[in-house]
Amino acid sequence: MSLRPIDFNGMMQNTQELSITRANEEHRPIVQQEVAAQIAQQEVEVSISQVHEQGDTAESDLNPDEGSGNGYQGNRSRKRKKKAEKVPDGTVSIKSGHQSFDMKI
Repeated sequence: MSLRPIDFNGMMQNTQELSITRANEEHRPIVQQEVAAQIAQQEVEVSISQVHEQGDTAESDLNPDEGSGNGYQGNRSRKRKKKAEKVPDGTVSIKSGHQSFDMKI
């Protein structure tokens, strides 16, 4: 029986590169949060100096086809809402005396 030396197949890692990669991975959430804060700040600065369109302009009740061409007529074509009539909630009845309770076994 002959003995021969053991062969190890392995690779030595460059520890300096590994430490840099690990440090970058540890700081990634902080960097992402800072970038998100900067983007939000830029959006705020842009929105302050920008004119915004109202969202309900497409749903406006102004119809250019209405009218006789006499110019602005104000709210003439609008119907006025009638005041809602009060509906009673119900009736109140007073009970006379207490009824007796009888329980037989």
